[in-house]
Amino acid sequence: MILKHGSEAHLAVDATELPELRFVPPRQARSQTTLDAILDATEHLLAQKDFEEIQVREVVKLAGSSIGSFYARFRDKDALLIGLQERFLAGRERTREEQLRPSLWEGVPLSVRVRAMVRLAIAYNRTHQGLSRAVLNHQLRGKAAESPELTRSMRTTLEPWIEFLLACRDEMDHPDPETAVPFAMYMAQRTVDGLTLMPPAHRMELVGESDEELCERVATMMLRMLGSRG
Repeated sequence: MILKHGSEAHLAVDATELPELRFVPPRQARSQTTLDAILDATEHLLAQKDFEEIQVREVVKLAGSSIGSFYARFRDKDALLIGLQERFLAGRERTREEQLRPSLWEGVPLSVRVRAMVRLAIAYNRTHQGLSRAVLNHQLRGKAAESPELTRSMRTTLEPWIEFLLACRDEMDHPDPETAVPFAMYMAQRTVDGLTLMPPAHRMELVGESDEELCERVATMMLRMLGSRG
């Protein structure tokens, strides 16, 4: 939800037929319950170990399900991760309309919007660290290209946030805000991912220890890329 204090607004995070995804959506309530149990079990295991270390048999055991039920819904383990992403994006979509309600952000400057968005990205990674890390590794291995429907879903999720920043295009000195905003968002997300999801041995310690310091550094980078006059 969004909490508004004076002139500033902050984001607070509450802790189909898709053949390309190799994921079969449920058609009955009982089937949905089984699917939810499998996804819940996987997300629980992701909080303890990497996705590559998780075995299908331990997922179904924790879910109180069976190997047969698993493969009735997922062609393989990669499809399981895609199912988790779909559920995660659907949850973000349900909260996005409330988060970006224009009446809450009327008159709020670009600098505050950027910081709110970066703070939210950091909080999502912290809250869903196992899933976020698995998704990032999935993308780095080129697996995302196998899921065109999921790629479209992710783009649809990003479009309202792009418009959220473009509402302040008059505060940007960049000659092409429509191109600059998505690029700045991409660079910011990759920076946040690298500094919140990668093990210390695989990243450089570029900022202080607090998430607020990270937020400030990333937000400053974005604002400079956009040519903010704020």
